[in-house]
Amino acid sequence: MYPRNSSSPPGLFVLLVEADTGDPIEDSVSVEVIQSGGDPASGEGTLSHEGDGLWQYIPTQAETDAPSFCVFFKHADAWAGGKQVTVVTSTVSDVIEQIRSVLLDDAAVTTNGTDTIITLDSGIEVTIDIGGNRTVSLGEA
Repeated sequence: MYPRNSSSPPGLFVLLVEADTGDPIEDSVSVEVIQSGGDPASGEGTLSHEGDGLWQYIPTQAETDAPSFCVFFKHADAWAGGKQVTVVTSTVSDVIEQIRSVLLDDAAVTTNGTDTIITLDSGIEVTIDIGGNRTVSLGEA
């Protein structure tokens, strides 16, 4: 999981090539960042060309302070105008709470130490194994 609100966030990488020739794009790239629920803004972090069309963007701490954010590496000659990277910063428990609050308003959420169990009003049970297996299963309560 990508760290949320990190004072030293890790870099995000994309390879940009020209749509017509496939040649690496080595200059004139810009970055646009969109936080979940927000508007597009010019990236305020550090953008660098690592060589042969490989670009790295290190977002600012403020840019990572959202449940998710999108970084769009832009260049006029790139296929589709560039590449987009979507990053999820929420923890497993944050995601479970978001699901419960948005989709499962009346659902019961319990945990048994390794699993989170969501029981829906319909009697369907969703078990999320947050241990080593990282699986999701459906069944009846």
